[in-house]
Amino acid sequence: MDNLAREAEDAARRGEQGKVYKITRVVSGKYRGTTEASVTDKQGRLHTTEAEQDGRWAEHFTYSGS
Repeated sequence: MDNLAREAEDAARRGEQGKVYKITRVVSGKYRGTTEASVTDKQGRLHTTEAEQDGRWAEHFTYSGS
């Protein structure tokens, strides 16, 4: 519990409100977890890091103007 509290405080200092919310849900017993969808690039290669996945989502939602 102490580790979660420290983690939440650190996340709040960094402005990571989503992480604070998630930790709060875990502590309160209301967190169910999620099944994360796999994120692949256009060639079908799996993106495993959060940065790669964020980049792919940004690419996906960027308007191409065609």
